[in-house]
Amino acid sequence: MFSYDRNVDLEEVKASPLFELDLIRYSSKAQLALIIGSVISSMILIVVNSLFLHIDSYLATIVLSLPVFIGAFFGCQYNQDLSYYEYVKSLVKKQKKTLYKKSTEDILSSKNTINLFLEEKSAEKETIKKKKKKQQRLMLIISLFALVSFIIVFMYVNTRPTVELYHDDVTTEQSAN
Repeated sequence: MFSYDRNVDLEEVKASPLFELDLIRYSSKAQLALIIGSVISSMILIVVNSLFLHIDSYLATIVLSLPVFIGAFFGCQYNQDLSYYEYVKSLVKKQKKTLYKKSTEDILSSKNTINLFLEEKSAEKETIKKKKKKQQRLMLIISLFALVSFIIVFMYVNTRPTVELYHDDVTTEQSAN
């Protein structure tokens, strides 16, 4: 039966106060303030636009979403270590250091393992092909038996002498009597 661990530190729980959004899970307090401030400023711009400015709806959409985009660009985290701004900056700039790593695994043992795996897969494929051939032969025999039996029944029905009784002939013979 499953049991809960009741001795959990609150510091270990990685929950965001804003509905556990992944983008703000690792954000600092300043970044959260920037995000919330950008959303509030965008709402204020919406109210000011609707009351005083009356900007065209297409232009208003772009202008009113700019604070939210700026807040998300600088405030949201791409992962635990990078904000979106730092992530884009690292994509644009060339890195100063290049890291080289050597393989820690034995290459020969990994090649041998791969070869064994490929041999097992090929053996499995061959057994599957043999089974499929047997199943195809069985299906061919069954279908030929069904076809031959259908032809025999069809020939029996067509060659059977039929007694033709016409209702008109019977009535004419009775009226002649």
